[in-house]
Amino acid sequence: MIITEGEGGATMVSQSDVYHVEANKVNCVDSTGAGDAFLAGFIFQYSSDHDRRKSLIAANNSGGENVQFFGAVRP
Repeated sequence: MIITEGEGGATMVSQSDVYHVEANKVNCVDSTGAGDAFLAGFIFQYSSDHDRRKSLIAANNSGGENVQFFGAVRP
């Protein structure tokens, strides 16, 4: 289970582990699509190496990148 916490980062809980990553400090312009970007970052990273912590960091980075511009898709 992954819990996104906005400015608080994100936490992943599995049967054997708990991982937490802090949010990146960014200028949030619009949160539209941030969850989709977060999930896409996680899936992309996890599909390449199955490392949960690394995937959570990638997801956090993707979501943080997404909120820095207006709209769900960068022009």
